[in-house]
Amino acid sequence: MKKFSIIEQGFRPIAVFFALAVVFELFISDFLGGLFLILTIATIWIYRKNNHKITKDTNHILSPIDGKIQAIDFDDKHYYIYIDVNLCNEHILKAPVKGDMKILSYKNGTNLDSYSFKARKLNNQATIQIANIQLYLLSGVCNNKISIKKKEKVKQGKAIGLFFQGTIIMQIPKELNLKVNIADKINYANIIATLK
Repeated sequence: MKKFSIIEQGFRPIAVFFALAVVFELFISDFLGGLFLILTIATIWIYRKNNHKITKDTNHILSPIDGKIQAIDFDDKHYYIYIDVNLCNEHILKAPVKGDMKILSYKNGTNLDSYSFKARKLNNQATIQIANIQLYLLSGVCNNKISIKKKEKVKQGKAIGLFFQGTIIMQIPKELNLKVNIADKINYANIIATLK
């Protein structure tokens, strides 16, 4: 059975919406109080944390986040796995492997649809490398900030940041054996690839 909890970054917005719901309900308008109560529940859902059981294994590459596989591409050296993350998914970014972590780039920008042509140039984006895996994060309409913890070494399955909505492109070496297909729904406990 999965345990349900709230991530620390969600405490403040949940408290604000709940306080507004109480104030509006008691002093101003039942309708607005109900609306803010709905927003409180939605915010609890957005900041939830399901503790999936992770099987740690150096031969496995885990998913970095909950989402849906939108596309899989490749070149001579790498596979590129496109993971669509929406507001209904869990938003904790996890290390897919253990190893040295580097933030290769970080850019603040706009919040266009992550699948639009202009988003690649204008949206919030970041590139992270952990061992031989790269994660390219491209924010979407509802993601005004990409939050990444600065760490030098990470363990597989440990939290490295938050990503609310958009596209994550996972670059992995082509010598690995892919375990996912297009349209698969995944969570951060799922195995993306294994050593051949």
